[in-house]
Amino acid sequence: MGLLRLILALSVVFWHMPGQPFLLFSGGIAVESFFVISGFYMALVINEKYSRLATNSWISTFYLSRILRLAPVYLIGCIVKALWCLQTNTPNVFLVNDLTIQARVALVLMNLFILGQDMWLTILTHAATNIPNRFIQAIVDFFGSNAFDPTYIYIGQAWSLGVEIIFYLIAPFVVLSRKRVITLFIACLLVRFYFVEHADIFPNAPWRSRFFPSNLTFFFLGIMGYWIYAKAINFKCSRMVGYAFAFTGICFFVGSILFTGGVFLFNGPEDYDQIRLWIFYVLFAAGIPFVFILSKDVKWDGYIGEISYPVYLVHGFIIRLVSGHFGSVMNPSLKLAIILFATITISTALYVLVDRPVDNFRHKLAISKAQKNI
Repeated sequence: MGLLRLILALSVVFWHMPGQPFLLFSGGIAVESFFVISGFYMALVINEKYSRLATNSWISTFYLSRILRLAPVYLIGCIVKALWCLQTNTPNVFLVNDLTIQARVALVLMNLFILGQDMWLTILTHAATNIPNRFIQAIVDFFGSNAFDPTYIYIGQAWSLGVEIIFYLIAPFVVLSRKRVITLFIACLLVRFYFVEHADIFPNAPWRSRFFPSNLTFFFLGIMGYWIYAKAINFKCSRMVGYAFAFTGICFFVGSILFTGGVFLFNGPEDYDQIRLWIFYVLFAAGIPFVFILSKDVKWDGYIGEISYPVYLVHGFIIRLVSGHFGSVMNPSLKLAIILFATITISTALYVLVDRPVDNFRHKLAISKAQKNI
Protein backbone atom coordinates (compact mmCIF):
# COMPACT_ATOMS: atom_id res chain seq x y z
CA MET A 1 0.00 0.00 0.00
CA GLY A 2 3.02 2.25 -0.33
CA LEU A 3 1.79 3.92 -3.49
CA LEU A 4 -1.58 4.61 -1.87
CA ARG A 5 0.10 6.16 1.16
CA LEU A 6 2.26 8.38 -1.04
CA ILE A 7 -0.78 9.53 -3.03
CA LEU A 8 -2.51 10.49 0.21
CA ALA A 9 0.59 12.34 1.43
CA LEU A 10 0.91 14.21 -1.86
CA SER A 11 -2.79 15.05 -1.65
CA VAL A 12 -2.03 16.94 1.56
CA VAL A 13 0.93 18.65 -0.15
CA PHE A 14 -1.26 19.86 -3.01
CA TRP A 15 -3.99 20.87 -0.56
CA HIS A 16 -1.55 23.15 1.28
CA MET A 17 -0.20 24.76 -1.89
CA PRO A 18 -1.07 28.48 -2.18
CA GLY A 19 -3.91 28.81 -4.65
CA GLN A 20 -4.24 25.02 -4.92
CA PRO A 21 -3.19 24.86 -8.60
CA PHE A 22 -3.69 21.10 -8.65
CA LEU A 23 -5.55 18.74 -6.33
CA LEU A 24 -5.81 14.99 -5.75
CA PHE A 25 -7.84 14.13 -2.63
CA SER A 26 -9.45 16.62 -0.33
CA GLY A 27 -6.80 17.17 2.35
CA GLY A 28 -9.11 16.28 5.23
CA ILE A 29 -10.31 13.07 3.57
CA ALA A 30 -6.69 12.11 2.86
CA VAL A 31 -5.81 12.46 6.56
CA GLU A 32 -8.81 10.39 7.63
CA SER A 33 -7.81 7.74 5.09
CA PHE A 34 -4.37 7.69 6.72
CA PHE A 35 -6.08 7.04 10.05
CA VAL A 36 -7.90 4.02 8.56
CA ILE A 37 -4.60 2.65 7.21
CA SER A 38 -2.92 3.23 10.56
CA GLY A 39 -5.68 1.34 12.39
CA PHE A 40 -5.23 -1.56 9.98
CA TYR A 41 -1.46 -1.66 10.40
CA MET A 42 -1.53 -1.39 14.18
CA ALA A 43 -4.07 -4.23 14.42
CA LEU A 44 -1.86 -6.26 12.09
CA VAL A 45 1.42 -5.78 13.96
CA ILE A 46 -0.09 -6.11 17.43
CA ASN A 47 -1.99 -9.30 16.60
CA GLU A 48 0.70 -10.94 14.51
CA LYS A 49 3.92 -9.59 15.98
CA TYR A 50 4.00 -7.78 19.31
CA SER A 51 1.38 -9.78 21.22
CA ARG A 52 3.42 -12.92 20.48
CA LEU A 53 6.41 -11.56 22.39
CA ALA A 54 6.94 -12.06 26.12
CA THR A 55 3.72 -11.05 27.87
CA ASN A 56 5.51 -8.76 30.35
CA SER A 57 7.34 -6.71 27.74
CA TRP A 58 5.53 -6.54 24.42
CA ILE A 59 3.54 -3.40 25.22
CA SER A 60 6.65 -1.43 26.17
CA THR A 61 8.36 -2.77 23.03
CA PHE A 62 5.41 -1.60 20.95
CA TYR A 63 5.52 1.87 22.50
CA LEU A 64 9.28 2.16 21.95
CA SER A 65 8.86 1.08 18.34
CA ARG A 66 6.20 3.75 17.75
CA ILE A 67 8.40 6.44 19.33
CA LEU A 68 11.31 5.43 17.11
CA ARG A 69 9.01 5.50 14.09
CA LEU A 70 7.63 9.00 14.68
CA ALA A 71 10.24 10.95 16.64
CA PRO A 72 13.52 11.12 14.63
CA VAL A 73 12.27 12.83 11.46
CA TYR A 74 9.77 14.92 13.42
CA LEU A 75 12.44 16.26 15.79
CA ILE A 76 14.76 17.05 12.88
CA GLY A 77 11.93 19.02 11.30
CA CYS A 78 11.31 20.90 14.56
CA ILE A 79 15.00 21.75 14.99
CA VAL A 80 15.27 23.06 11.43
CA LYS A 81 12.11 25.13 11.85
CA ALA A 82 13.27 26.52 15.20
CA LEU A 83 16.65 27.54 13.76
CA TRP A 84 14.93 29.15 10.79
CA CYS A 85 12.60 31.09 13.09
CA LEU A 86 15.54 32.34 15.15
CA GLN A 87 17.50 33.30 12.04
CA THR A 88 14.60 35.21 10.49
CA ASN A 89 13.18 36.61 13.77
CA THR A 90 9.90 34.84 13.05
CA PRO A 91 7.64 34.78 16.15
CA ASN A 92 8.23 31.53 18.03
CA VAL A 93 8.18 30.10 21.53
CA PHE A 94 11.87 30.82 22.17
CA LEU A 95 11.97 34.50 21.24
CA VAL A 96 10.98 37.22 23.69
CA ASN A 97 7.31 37.94 23.06
CA ASP A 98 4.05 38.47 24.90
CA LEU A 99 3.32 34.80 25.61
CA THR A 100 2.31 33.90 29.15
CA ILE A 101 4.50 31.47 31.05
CA GLN A 102 1.87 28.74 30.92
CA ALA A 103 1.42 29.22 27.18
CA ARG A 104 5.16 29.07 26.53
CA VAL A 105 5.54 25.88 28.58
CA ALA A 106 2.56 24.25 26.85
CA LEU A 107 3.80 25.18 23.37
CA VAL A 108 7.35 23.95 24.05
CA LEU A 109 6.02 20.62 25.34
CA MET A 110 3.61 20.22 22.41
CA ASN A 111 6.32 20.99 19.87
CA LEU A 112 8.67 18.49 21.48
CA PHE A 113 6.23 15.67 22.27
CA ILE A 114 3.40 16.27 19.73
CA LEU A 115 0.65 15.28 22.18
CA GLY A 116 -1.97 17.99 22.56
CA GLN A 117 -1.48 19.64 19.18
CA ASP A 118 -4.82 18.32 17.93
CA MET A 119 -6.66 19.86 20.89
CA TRP A 120 -4.70 23.11 20.57
CA LEU A 121 -5.72 23.35 16.91
CA THR A 122 -9.31 22.52 17.83
CA ILE A 123 -9.37 25.43 20.28
CA LEU A 124 -7.63 27.75 17.83
CA THR A 125 -10.02 26.92 14.99
CA HIS A 126 -13.14 27.16 17.14
CA ALA A 127 -12.03 30.49 18.62
CA ALA A 128 -11.63 31.86 15.08
CA THR A 129 -15.32 31.13 14.36
CA ASN A 130 -16.47 33.49 17.14
CA ILE A 131 -19.10 30.92 18.16
CA PRO A 132 -19.65 31.35 21.93
CA ASN A 133 -18.32 28.45 24.01
CA ARG A 134 -17.49 28.83 27.71
CA PHE A 135 -15.03 25.94 27.75
CA ILE A 136 -13.07 27.32 24.79
CA GLN A 137 -13.13 30.84 26.17
CA ALA A 138 -11.86 29.68 29.57
CA ILE A 139 -8.88 27.95 27.94
CA VAL A 140 -8.12 30.98 25.74
CA ASP A 141 -8.29 33.25 28.79
CA PHE A 142 -5.95 30.97 30.77
CA PHE A 143 -3.23 30.73 28.13
CA GLY A 144 -3.82 34.12 26.55
CA SER A 145 -5.26 34.78 23.12
CA ASN A 146 -1.81 35.49 21.66
CA ALA A 147 -0.78 31.88 22.29
CA PHE A 148 -3.22 30.56 19.69
CA ASP A 149 -1.18 31.64 16.71
CA PRO A 150 -0.54 28.83 14.17
CA THR A 151 3.11 29.91 13.79
CA TYR A 152 3.88 28.72 17.32
CA ILE A 153 3.34 25.11 16.25
CA TYR A 154 6.42 24.37 14.17
CA ILE A 155 4.95 21.56 12.05
CA GLY A 156 1.31 22.47 11.63
CA GLN A 157 0.14 19.19 10.09
CA ALA A 158 1.62 17.27 13.05
CA TRP A 159 -1.73 17.68 14.84
CA SER A 160 -2.69 14.39 13.15
CA LEU A 161 0.34 12.72 14.76
CA GLY A 162 -1.10 13.78 18.11
CA VAL A 163 -4.24 11.79 17.28
CA GLU A 164 -2.03 8.88 16.14
CA ILE A 165 -0.18 8.87 19.45
CA ILE A 166 -3.42 8.76 21.43
CA PHE A 167 -4.47 5.75 19.36
CA TYR A 168 -1.06 4.11 19.90
CA LEU A 169 -1.43 4.56 23.66
CA ILE A 170 -4.75 2.72 23.80
CA ALA A 171 -4.16 0.27 20.92
CA PRO A 172 -2.47 -2.55 22.94
CA PHE A 173 -5.47 -2.63 25.27
CA VAL A 174 -8.09 -2.49 22.54
CA VAL A 175 -7.20 -4.20 19.27
CA LEU A 176 -7.03 -7.71 20.73
CA SER A 177 -10.66 -7.50 21.86
CA ARG A 178 -13.43 -7.19 19.29
CA LYS A 179 -15.90 -6.16 21.97
CA ARG A 180 -13.71 -3.23 22.99
CA VAL A 181 -13.19 -2.18 19.39
CA ILE A 182 -16.92 -2.24 18.62
CA THR A 183 -17.79 -0.48 21.89
CA LEU A 184 -15.30 2.33 21.30
CA PHE A 185 -16.26 2.59 17.64
CA ILE A 186 -19.91 3.11 18.60
CA ALA A 187 -18.88 5.62 21.29
CA CYS A 188 -16.84 7.65 18.77
CA LEU A 189 -19.71 7.52 16.28
CA LEU A 190 -22.00 8.93 18.96
CA VAL A 191 -19.52 11.75 19.56
CA ARG A 192 -19.55 12.56 15.86
CA PHE A 193 -23.35 12.33 15.80
CA TYR A 194 -23.58 14.74 18.72
CA PHE A 195 -21.45 17.26 16.86
CA VAL A 196 -23.54 16.78 13.72
CA GLU A 197 -26.71 17.50 15.68
CA HIS A 198 -25.14 20.54 17.35
CA ALA A 199 -23.21 21.94 14.39
CA ASP A 200 -24.40 25.45 15.25
CA ILE A 201 -22.23 25.46 18.39
CA PHE A 202 -19.68 22.74 17.44
CA PRO A 203 -18.73 23.36 13.79
CA ASN A 204 -17.39 20.51 11.67
CA ALA A 205 -14.03 22.29 11.53
CA PRO A 206 -12.65 21.47 14.04
CA TRP A 207 -14.83 19.18 16.15
CA ARG A 208 -15.27 16.43 13.54
CA SER A 209 -12.03 17.04 11.66
CA ARG A 210 -9.51 17.68 14.46
CA PHE A 211 -10.90 16.57 17.85
CA PHE A 212 -9.33 13.19 18.67
CA PRO A 213 -12.45 11.25 19.84
CA SER A 214 -14.07 12.04 16.49
CA ASN A 215 -11.02 10.90 14.54
CA LEU A 216 -10.56 7.67 16.49
CA THR A 217 -13.61 6.43 14.56
CA PHE A 218 -11.43 5.91 11.50
CA PHE A 219 -8.75 3.94 13.36
CA PHE A 220 -11.43 1.51 14.53
CA LEU A 221 -12.65 1.17 10.94
CA GLY A 222 -9.09 0.19 10.02
CA ILE A 223 -9.03 -2.42 12.79
CA MET A 224 -12.20 -3.92 11.33
CA GLY A 225 -10.38 -3.99 8.00
CA TYR A 226 -7.77 -6.19 9.67
CA TRP A 227 -10.50 -8.61 10.71
CA ILE A 228 -11.35 -8.96 7.03
CA TYR A 229 -7.65 -9.49 6.24
CA ALA A 230 -7.35 -12.26 8.86
CA LYS A 231 -10.04 -14.18 6.95
CA ALA A 232 -9.09 -13.09 3.43
CA ILE A 233 -5.44 -14.17 3.67
CA ASN A 234 -6.62 -17.78 3.34
CA PHE A 235 -9.19 -16.98 0.67
CA LYS A 236 -8.14 -18.37 -2.74
CA CYS A 237 -9.58 -15.45 -4.69
CA SER A 238 -8.27 -12.70 -2.39
CA ARG A 239 -5.80 -11.42 -4.98
CA MET A 240 -8.54 -11.22 -7.58
CA VAL A 241 -10.64 -9.20 -5.15
CA GLY A 242 -7.59 -7.00 -4.56
CA TYR A 243 -7.22 -6.38 -8.29
CA ALA A 244 -10.91 -5.49 -8.48
CA PHE A 245 -10.62 -3.00 -5.63
CA ALA A 246 -7.43 -1.52 -7.10
CA PHE A 247 -8.89 -1.17 -10.59
CA THR A 248 -12.12 0.37 -9.30
CA GLY A 249 -10.16 2.74 -7.07
CA ILE A 250 -7.88 3.86 -9.90
CA CYS A 251 -10.84 4.51 -12.21
CA PHE A 252 -12.64 6.48 -9.50
CA PHE A 253 -9.48 8.42 -8.64
CA VAL A 254 -8.55 9.34 -12.23
CA GLY A 255 -12.18 10.03 -13.19
CA SER A 256 -12.67 12.36 -10.21
CA ILE A 257 -9.55 14.35 -11.09
CA LEU A 258 -10.46 14.62 -14.78
CA PHE A 259 -14.11 15.54 -14.32
CA THR A 260 -14.29 17.32 -10.94
CA GLY A 261 -10.72 18.49 -10.36
CA GLY A 262 -10.09 16.18 -7.42
CA VAL A 263 -11.53 13.50 -5.14
CA PHE A 264 -14.24 14.53 -2.65
CA LEU A 265 -13.90 18.27 -2.98
CA PHE A 266 -16.44 20.54 -1.30
CA ASN A 267 -18.33 23.40 -2.93
CA GLY A 268 -19.24 24.82 0.46
CA PRO A 269 -18.38 24.00 4.09
CA GLU A 270 -16.40 20.78 4.58
CA ASP A 271 -18.79 18.20 5.99
CA TYR A 272 -16.95 14.92 6.61
CA ASP A 273 -20.10 13.03 7.54
CA GLN A 274 -21.93 13.11 4.24
CA ILE A 275 -23.47 9.80 3.17
CA ARG A 276 -21.20 9.60 0.09
CA LEU A 277 -18.16 9.95 2.35
CA TRP A 278 -19.29 7.26 4.78
CA ILE A 279 -19.81 4.91 1.84
CA PHE A 280 -16.21 5.70 0.87
CA TYR A 281 -14.88 5.19 4.42
CA VAL A 282 -16.50 1.76 4.69
CA LEU A 283 -15.41 0.64 1.20
CA PHE A 284 -11.90 1.98 1.82
CA ALA A 285 -11.60 0.01 5.08
CA ALA A 286 -12.97 -3.11 3.35
CA GLY A 287 -10.60 -2.74 0.40
CA ILE A 288 -7.37 -2.16 2.34
CA PRO A 289 -6.91 -5.83 3.33
CA PHE A 290 -7.06 -6.98 -0.29
CA VAL A 291 -4.80 -4.19 -1.56
CA PHE A 292 -2.36 -5.09 1.22
CA ILE A 293 -2.37 -8.73 0.11
CA LEU A 294 -1.45 -7.56 -3.41
CA SER A 295 1.34 -5.22 -2.36
CA LYS A 296 2.87 -6.57 0.86
CA ASP A 297 5.70 -8.40 -0.92
CA VAL A 298 6.42 -5.71 -3.53
CA LYS A 299 9.70 -4.04 -2.49
CA TRP A 300 9.40 -0.86 -4.58
CA ASP A 301 5.91 -0.27 -3.22
CA GLY A 302 7.20 -0.61 0.33
CA TYR A 303 9.97 1.90 -0.36
CA ILE A 304 7.52 4.44 -1.79
CA GLY A 305 5.35 4.03 1.27
CA GLU A 306 8.28 4.73 3.60
CA ILE A 307 8.91 8.19 2.17
CA SER A 308 5.27 9.20 2.60
CA TYR A 309 5.86 10.06 6.29
CA PRO A 310 8.73 12.51 5.65
CA VAL A 311 6.76 13.94 2.72
CA TYR A 312 3.86 14.63 5.06
CA LEU A 313 6.12 16.31 7.62
CA VAL A 314 8.50 18.45 5.56
CA HIS A 315 6.25 19.80 2.82
CA GLY A 316 4.81 22.68 4.85
CA PHE A 317 8.21 24.22 5.53
CA ILE A 318 9.29 23.78 1.89
CA ILE A 319 6.07 25.38 0.59
CA ARG A 320 6.54 28.32 2.95
CA LEU A 321 10.21 28.71 2.01
CA VAL A 322 9.70 28.58 -1.77
CA SER A 323 6.54 30.68 -1.73
CA GLY A 324 8.09 33.26 0.58
CA HIS A 325 11.20 33.76 -1.53
CA PHE A 326 9.92 33.20 -5.06
CA GLY A 327 6.12 33.16 -4.85
CA SER A 328 5.53 36.56 -6.40
CA VAL A 329 7.90 36.17 -9.35
CA MET A 330 7.75 32.47 -10.18
CA ASN A 331 5.39 30.75 -12.59
CA PRO A 332 2.88 28.68 -10.53
CA SER A 333 3.62 25.49 -12.48
CA LEU A 334 7.36 25.92 -11.97
CA LYS A 335 6.83 26.64 -8.28
CA LEU A 336 4.75 23.48 -7.94
CA ALA A 337 7.46 21.43 -9.68
CA ILE A 338 10.21 22.85 -7.45
CA ILE A 339 8.21 22.21 -4.28
CA LEU A 340 7.47 18.63 -5.32
CA PHE A 341 11.08 17.96 -6.33
CA ALA A 342 12.46 19.42 -3.11
CA THR A 343 9.91 17.60 -0.97
CA ILE A 344 10.54 14.20 -2.58
CA THR A 345 14.34 14.68 -2.57
CA ILE A 346 14.57 15.77 1.07
CA SER A 347 12.09 13.08 2.14
CA THR A 348 14.12 10.40 0.37
CA ALA A 349 17.29 11.63 2.06
CA LEU A 350 15.60 11.59 5.46
CA TYR A 351 14.39 8.04 4.87
CA VAL A 352 17.81 6.77 3.73
CA LEU A 353 19.87 8.61 6.37
CA VAL A 354 17.48 8.57 9.33
CA ASP A 355 14.38 6.41 9.04
CA ARG A 356 15.96 3.31 7.51
CA PRO A 357 18.73 2.95 10.13
CA VAL A 358 16.19 3.50 12.90
CA ASP A 359 13.83 0.97 11.29
CA ASN A 360 16.63 -1.59 11.19
CA PHE A 361 17.16 -1.03 14.89
CA ARG A 362 13.41 -1.38 15.56
CA HIS A 363 13.27 -4.69 13.73
CA LYS A 364 16.37 -6.01 15.54
CA LEU A 365 14.75 -5.02 18.82
CA ALA A 366 11.60 -6.97 17.99
CA ILE A 367 13.67 -10.00 16.93
CA SER A 368 15.70 -9.95 20.13
CA LYS A 369 12.51 -9.81 22.19
CA ALA A 370 11.08 -12.72 20.22
CA GLN A 371 14.21 -14.78 20.79
CA LYS A 372 14.02 -14.17 24.52
CA ASN A 373 10.48 -15.48 24.40
CA ILE A 374 11.59 -18.81 22.89
